[in-house]
Amino acid sequence: MSLADLHAHLVSSGCNKHEAAITLIQACLDEGPQAGTELRNTLAALGYNREHVRKVLETNAGSSPQLSAWNRLDADRYQAHQ
Repeated sequence: MSLADLHAHLVSSGCNKHEAAITLIQACLDEGPQAGTELRNTLAALGYNREHVRKVLETNAGSSPQLSAWNRLDADRYQAHQ
């Protein structure tokens, strides 16, 4: 499923933009580590506000898989928890 297809599915199922952004970021990170700038641009192409995506990235990053959705590798690089 492409990212655009996943986005369409989330929207059609009534998912709010915040939760959809988290799911879309996780889908991107499942492909491997990515720069925050790249993630913001990717989601912006789907209609998301870059600043909102930045906040979602920051607030959901952490070293504990139980407490966070993904890990921050450095100032602007993220990866899915292993």
